[in-house]
Amino acid sequence: MNVPSPVNLCVVQPAGDVHALALLDQVQYFRHQFERLGVPVSLLKNRLRDDAVNLVFGANAGFDPDLMRRFDCLIVNLEPMGEGGDRISEAYRQLLARSAVVDVDRRNVPAYSKHPEDVPIVSFLHAPYLAGQSPPLAQRPIDLLVVGSMSDRHREWIARIEANGRNVSYFDQPLHGPERQTYLRQTKAVIDCASIRQGRFDQSVAFVAPSAGTPVIAKRIDGLQVPAAYEELFYWIGDDELDAFFGERFATPEWCAQAQARLDAFARTDAIDGFADLLAFAHGYRKARRAQAGPIATRTARRVRLAGGANYLPGWLNLDPRPQAMPDAVIDLGAPEALPDRIESPFSGPVRLIPGEVETICAVDGALERTPDLSVLMSRCLDLLKPGGELVIEVSCGNGPWGWRLPDARREVTEASWLTFTEGFWQLGWLDHRFELAHFSYVDGQRRPCEREQAIGMQAALRKVPTTPQEQMFARTMRADFGLDPWGAPVMVADAAPVADPVATTMAQAPR
Repeated sequence: MNVPSPVNLCVVQPAGDVHALALLDQVQYFRHQFERLGVPVSLLKNRLRDDAVNLVFGANAGFDPDLMRRFDCLIVNLEPMGEGGDRISEAYRQLLARSAVVDVDRRNVPAYSKHPEDVPIVSFLHAPYLAGQSPPLAQRPIDLLVVGSMSDRHREWIARIEANGRNVSYFDQPLHGPERQTYLRQTKAVIDCASIRQGRFDQSVAFVAPSAGTPVIAKRIDGLQVPAAYEELFYWIGDDELDAFFGERFATPEWCAQAQARLDAFARTDAIDGFADLLAFAHGYRKARRAQAGPIATRTARRVRLAGGANYLPGWLNLDPRPQAMPDAVIDLGAPEALPDRIESPFSGPVRLIPGEVETICAVDGALERTPDLSVLMSRCLDLLKPGGELVIEVSCGNGPWGWRLPDARREVTEASWLTFTEGFWQLGWLDHRFELAHFSYVDGQRRPCEREQAIGMQAALRKVPTTPQEQMFARTMRADFGLDPWGAPVMVADAAPVADPVATTMAQAPR
């Protein structure tokens, strides 16, 4: 018996980008349809799952194509492309060209594929979960609500609507997802400025308001191709009809009854067949890839990120002590417990964390401020990094968004904090390696280098370097046991740079 693969819906959100929330309507629609088909579904931000087939939304905002080699991914394209479509980046077009893709408009496919028959197409129709509780149309307090970005042509059109005595409301800032649905259910009708992009009708946007129980009014555009369900649902108003419609018909009892009848008809539409075909395609795609790849290999972590939550990075091994941050593994490098050498994660799959094999460790999101023992964390970072590897740190300073005090912070990190790990490395018991400060800068709210007075954060890169014989000898003078093992033999120093005459060189460079 073939059991469908679990499905993970991954939303690509650059850090702090509120516009990624505009994808929530489409992602929840996909989740609803897959759940109807009996498939386990997860919805995650920036997280790919090794144990599922991943449908990636918002990849045009930036998606590492190397991730396609490690994870089973289908790119969901919602961008109008080709003739009459949006201008997209070459990087995104290339990503689509070498990926498995799901699309919402057959006209997009020739822009990136020579085999359009291999691209599944899905439709957006009624979403019953959006209905909620709404007053009858005639009793709703908002007359008309504008949804989407207005062009000059839209502004002229809306000015004429207001001239007919109608109250038109606008959002004073972007509003997406469930928060917007609250307003839609209080509105007699939506003026749609979002569903027509570059002369194309976008049903992935158009389905939201009528599914929430609100009629939609749009400007008629000659030659616009509209699916039958929306041609019969929307009120398509031409310039010559506008005054009569808004001056005489809109919001009358007759119009309210007709609008409700249109909404009821739309509620009977269903796109499940297309999603059943998509599920079969996704299951076959994952099965073929897994058969070709063979048994899942345990990889070695090369890039480690000490953060979860908003700072999660796909392709890295993300560690965080907070389960709610949804890291790859709940681990605190500053805790006394021994580290596992193998990590099993639904996101990253099996991963080995081997000392001396990590190229980069990135500590953000309060990792240094929260950890119970900073010396333990820094020692483990030094141990995990390969020689020449770097620990990249981002911490707050001053006031501003990074300056909010973390409720679970244990310490403040300052400009002088690096000295212990560079100049005073011997205090942590280090002998054969230490950190050197490879980079430091103050940064502003956009993470751009700036002067201290304008800074809200600090960025530093600490590079793992072997200690010199002089530094090793100095460290021994500061240690109670001279850095010797219990049997009295000197501790072996790995990766120390060879010198012609170690004794003479050490004596010549010894601190005076």
